[in-house]
Amino acid sequence: MWQPIAVKTADYLFLGPDNGVLSLALAREQVRQIRRMENTACFRRPVSHIFHGCDIFAPVAARKLGLRRGDVVTLRRSLRRKRAGFIRS
Repeated sequence: MWQPIAVKTADYLFLGPDNGVLSLALAREQVRQIRRMENTACFRRPVSHIFHGCDIFAPVAARKLGLRRGDVVTLRRSLRRKRAGFIRS
């Protein structure tokens, strides 16, 4: 079974499963550190058996940004535009 991991590069922090899905994004990055996410207190309960984006990765990303449950976040329009070829509005 796959494990949730955090990969720190020179410029970014990637969160995802250790099943190879991050391979393409990490191919051009300088990987500095890879850690298994083991602090389940950060996960939303119950954790789905199928999709972990909203149960594991989103809560961990929010916590890394210093957000707490119930905080409202509004993205500036400039952040929603195409950036590094990954985000499109």
